[in-house]
Amino acid sequence: MVWLHSLRLWDMWTRRSLTYLIGLIRELHQSRICNRRISSGELRGYFQMRSYIGMEILIGFLCLKFRELLVMPHC
Repeated sequence: MVWLHSLRLWDMWTRRSLTYLIGLIRELHQSRICNRRISSGELRGYFQMRSYIGMEILIGFLCLKFRELLVMPHC
């Protein structure tokens, strides 16, 4: 009976830890729009960058010259 009770406590603890971890990841997630300029200072395009706990993922680069979204590989 003690083993079953400790198993239930372990199950509750792991579920709460997972919920806390998901909340922490959502809280640490930041998304921002950055712009890219060439050396002359002319605006070339925009890209979205997401940051998860020190990792940065480039979502894509919108090139204003060709008016298309160039997909960048995810890190």
